[in-house]
Amino acid sequence: MKSYNKLRNINVDFQPGMILNPEKAKSFFTANYPDKADELISFVGQLRRLFLYSFAGLIIIVVIFLVTYMNTQ
Repeated sequence: MKSYNKLRNINVDFQPGMILNPEKAKSFFTANYPDKADELISFVGQLRRLFLYSFAGLIIIVVIFLVTYMNTQ
């Protein structure tokens, strides 16, 4: 949240597709925001990890539900 708040204050605008494509994000941020590029690239990496952990957690919950559901029948 701290990273997001800092970047929100400088009005950084990037497309959601850049979260999944780190090379595209790196080139965009280096070209458009050279002084804040490292912070932006770090933020995009944090978002990518957040999505990965959320997806993994969802898969684990679904697997636990299915195992529990199949064992009760």
